[in-house]
Amino acid sequence: MLTSTAAAHTHRLDARIRALLPISLLPRFCLLSNGAVLVEQPMPLRDIVTGLAEVELPGHTKQLLDLR
Repeated sequence: MLTSTAAAHTHRLDARIRALLPISLLPRFCLLSNGAVLVEQPMPLRDIVTGLAEVELPGHTKQLLDLR
């Protein structure tokens, strides 16, 4: 886990990288749920992984704990 100072520095660096990176170089991300498109836009890979982890991991953790 990053300290708050390191996290703030990483966030600023990410913002600068995004500002310099042309949108055409970002992978196009499409998130479907039951056949419905929830998200369809260019997105940095880090945001895709982080977003999925924040949304999916708590639910799957609960599922695993419920198996006890």
